[in-house]
Amino acid sequence: MLGVVVTSFSLYNLTGRLSPFHGAALISAITIAVGMWTVLRRRPRVNWIEAHATWMAWSYLGLCGAAVAESLTRVAMPVLQRQGVLDGRWGLFWTLVAVGSASVFIVGGPMIRRKLPASVAKTPAAMRAEREALEPTTHREEPELA
Repeated sequence: MLGVVVTSFSLYNLTGRLSPFHGAALISAITIAVGMWTVLRRRPRVNWIEAHATWMAWSYLGLCGAAVAESLTRVAMPVLQRQGVLDGRWGLFWTLVAVGSASVFIVGGPMIRRKLPASVAKTPAAMRAEREALEPTTHREEPELA
């Protein structure tokens, strides 16, 4: 995902300048970064696993939204162009992107809020351990010789 996000900032073939896709890539980078930070630093201390799962779920939802928008435009745009509906207008393209992406969030957002807490509750206790508990000690005490 990191590679996809980084390379997306160099894509300008569609409009020749910054576009809403660059904004979506920035949001994607933020959700991934915060999601990874929560698991690597175990922060917030009390509910870090819930925070990680939430950020990653929304990141995944963004990926699904991008897939739906891409699929809609790849299928619909050539058909509409052959029918002469487009005539150089980009409004329909952006409408397909917005409707496709929004529909994923409208369906997926409530699913995350409804299903994620139960899924996270099933996480084994060993995975919930604090970072300090997972790190090996730096020194071992020598046994005393009598």
